[in-house]
Parts: sequence; C-alpha cells; structure tokens
Amino acid sequence: SKRVWNPNTDIYETPEAVVLKLEVSGVKAEDINIVSHENRLTIRGNRRDTSPSNKERYHQMQIDYGEFEKAFIFPYPVNPDKIKAVFSDGFLEVTIPKIRKRVKEEIIIKIES
Repeated sequence: SKRVWNPNTDIYETPEAVVLKLEVSGVKAEDINIVSHENRLTIRGNRRDTSPSNKERYHQMQIDYGEFEKAFIFPYPVNPDKIKAVFSDGFLEVTIPKIRKRVKEEIIIKIES
C-alpha cells in the first residue's frame, strides 16, 4: 500500500473568506492538485523522497513522503471562481471567498508562487 501523510493545516476565517494554510515543504507546486466542487475543496499532492537510494540504514526517520489528500467541506457557499492559491516558503495558502449562492460545477484552481 502507498504511504499517505497528512500535512499540518491551519484553517481560519475572516469576514470575507476562509483561509487554509498547509505546511507542505519539499512538495513541488506542480505536484499539488486543488479542486473545488460545490461546497467541498480537495487538495491532493505528493512529496517525493529525493534522498539517495543507496542509504544503508536510517538513524532517524521523521519526514513523511508520498501522497496526501485533504478535503474540506464549507458550511456555507463559497465562490470557486475567486479561490486563490499561493505557494511560498513551504506553505500552501488557499483563500476561499464566501458568497450567497452555491456554484455546482467543478473548478480546478491554479497555484501561484
């Protein structure tokens, strides 16, 4: 089975938006996929192990590698067309503006850096 890890995540709210901040150091922006569908936001990614393959033995192993997936359900409508994702200094920050009516179609969010 593939190893799955769970990045540390802060979620906070402002009057205008919900903000998700994920700690994903070592993950490349092109290895992250963010999709909004109705009131659900799914973030998937992969942190690849770039250490040499000829390691004889580990003395310590605390860094998780492999795929991750996080899903967030919002209790009120959000505006998927205005979702902004910024990747900087090992953090992915996704800002999701609140709106009054739901949007049904699936939207793929582009990551800025």
